[in-house]
Amino acid sequence: MPADVEIANSALSLIGTSNFLTSLSDDTTEGRVCYRMLPISRKFVLRKHPWNFAEARETLAALTSTPAFGYTNEFQLPGDCLRVLSVTNGDFPHKIVGKHVHTDASSINLRYTFDETNYGNWDVMAAEVCAAHLAFKISYTVTGEQQIQRDLFNYFTQLKRDAGFVDSTEDPAPQVEADEWLESRETYRGDRGFVRDPMT
Repeated sequence: MPADVEIANSALSLIGTSNFLTSLSDDTTEGRVCYRMLPISRKFVLRKHPWNFAEARETLAALTSTPAFGYTNEFQLPGDCLRVLSVTNGDFPHKIVGKHVHTDASSINLRYTFDETNYGNWDVMAAEVCAAHLAFKISYTVTGEQQIQRDLFNYFTQLKRDAGFVDSTEDPAPQVEADEWLESRETYRGDRGFVRDPMT
């Protein structure tokens, strides 16, 4: 079974339905919503943590165009870049502006998270995080139950934290996880969306 279908079926299992898919093109409610939402969950999960399996590195040359002011050079980010992890350019400061890097350096070494669309290359724990996020996103469409959606958001948050920790232990380089503290304060409350605990 293709890895994308396995992720979709894992999401459906978390929701509690037995209407599993044989293909993302299945003409069912579950098939249509998984086909539409899986790419969104994939990109969200990839951007959420600097996964080792989705890291790429490139040396970029400056474009012929330049920023209007502030910096002398700009660099085009790769088309599949979802998150910039680091920019090495000597001692020059830099700024990410849309799909560009602005800096005074003449070339840069870029580490970034790319959009890994081959789910067979995903780390097994990251794939489960993607399934959990997909389950959260589609649960109300499939079940109409807000409590299930709330429970799945909390499950996704904890699973992402655990999987991210394991992934981080395999990379000795410092990793920025500024969202972890914010995540620890969030719960999902249906029509109120994401609500932070006022006591934390």
